[in-house]
Amino acid sequence: MASAVLRMLAEIMMRQLDAANRVQLQSAGVSSMSQNQIDNQSYRRMRDSVMMLAIIASSLLISPSVYAQVGEMQQTPTTYRRQFDSKLVNFISRGHVNCATKCHSGGKPNAGEQYAANEWDIWYQQEKGPHFVAYKRLLEDPRSDVMAKLLYGPEATAITRSECLSCHALFPEKERRDSRFVSADGVSCESCHGYGRGTDRNGWADIHQDRAKFFSNYTTAQRTEMGFYDLRDLSRRAERCISCHVGTENQRVTHDMMAAGHPPLMFEMDYYSSGVPKHWPEKNSFISEDEGEWIHVRSWATGQAVALRESLHRIIEWSAGKEKIDFAFLDCYACHHDLDQKTKQLNWRQQRGFLGQRGEPTWDEVNWSMCRTLVRLYLPGEFDAAQKNATRLLQSLSLSNMDRAAVAQSADALRKTAERLVAKVAVNKFDKAQSLSILQSLATDRDYVTSRGFSAANQAVFAVNALYFAAFPKAAAADDAGQVAAAIVLRMNNLVSDENDVPLPASYDARKMSSLLAEFQAALPGK
Repeated sequence: MASAVLRMLAEIMMRQLDAANRVQLQSAGVSSMSQNQIDNQSYRRMRDSVMMLAIIASSLLISPSVYAQVGEMQQTPTTYRRQFDSKLVNFISRGHVNCATKCHSGGKPNAGEQYAANEWDIWYQQEKGPHFVAYKRLLEDPRSDVMAKLLYGPEATAITRSECLSCHALFPEKERRDSRFVSADGVSCESCHGYGRGTDRNGWADIHQDRAKFFSNYTTAQRTEMGFYDLRDLSRRAERCISCHVGTENQRVTHDMMAAGHPPLMFEMDYYSSGVPKHWPEKNSFISEDEGEWIHVRSWATGQAVALRESLHRIIEWSAGKEKIDFAFLDCYACHHDLDQKTKQLNWRQQRGFLGQRGEPTWDEVNWSMCRTLVRLYLPGEFDAAQKNATRLLQSLSLSNMDRAAVAQSADALRKTAERLVAKVAVNKFDKAQSLSILQSLATDRDYVTSRGFSAANQAVFAVNALYFAAFPKAAAADDAGQVAAAIVLRMNNLVSDENDVPLPASYDARKMSSLLAEFQAALPGK
């Protein structure tokens, strides 16, 4: 009876929304529709339909959870990046040339100017900057065209495919480009800061030349209306990075791409930021004048929470449709690992046993495995429910026993926890005591983290580096109390990557990593 009522609701909502020329809802009552994508009149119609369900449900004693699932679960979160991207139609990209030739290249600023005058030079690094070379990889690495041909046909090239260019370069729609635009600059100024020229008014690039007035005379909201992305806020910065390094509703790395040769994506904001030529003063993002190096801990925590939230939203979007599961949601190394036959000893996976259905890859807990610790410490009242939702998601996202409704419910509940975690850690003033507490908690959680596979263990190593060396910046010194623990951190690094930072998933052993985390915990100063 309840399912019949839900079908009736879906039919009512489809008729109402068809009238507004919007996306139809699926007959199961689940939709990926954004509230921002429908006008107020259409939204009122949808709300009235949901209210009708509530009245009918009350007479049939339908569980309130059914109503919640239909009426609320598929709401697209209104985040800064999504709001910003919805305004891109009002702006045009000029490319880096205008920035570099006028103000941001060449060396020394004039007296009284508020910028370094060499920002492009720092970013560019004589064609060696990591984001600049993103386009060069498409152009010069022969593997790029091999992938393109495998994916899109024998005539395809990487530098002509939007699927590649949307992250490997600045790549606005054609009508959003002016005459100076070129994609060959790779990921350049406007990729992060926003398109600089307005279509019918001045954009931020025309106004920001007096830097002091640009930041003092205009609010963040006003600058955003000019097309300028707020990168000073760490949660918004993370969302910008994640749009390529995790993916969005419009662009992501699929399992098909990985099968063709694209490496799997990983993201840790503090570690990745350390490899970016820093052409900005970090103090602009401090939440207090004395935050100093503790911004690295906040960057790590914020990046993890935002990555968890966004990765869960990708799963929620998928659950609303009928497409087959994208294996990119799952743990790559559950399948792609070394099947070692050289020893008769049990390997660590055999000792661990199956996490889900026998012989199936499971949901990649790479970000949840870190956020477990943060939720335990900063949202303690939510930890048990959050872990229950994570477990349910892992079990329901099953190749042989898929339960899309359970996937949607558990992912949505966990995403909301992640959203609250973002709000908490993005403005938290971290210090040495908190960093040690996070490290202790992470090390205590070592069996859970390491058993989730290589990606989770790699994130744990990133975390230990970010947190420990923020707390003990001189730990490598021979006379420092933190030297012993620092040596163990180096051994952890060597377990997951080689001297060139190339990952080593084939040789990963959860038992060794768990043992190292136990050693590290025992060696932590201040215990």
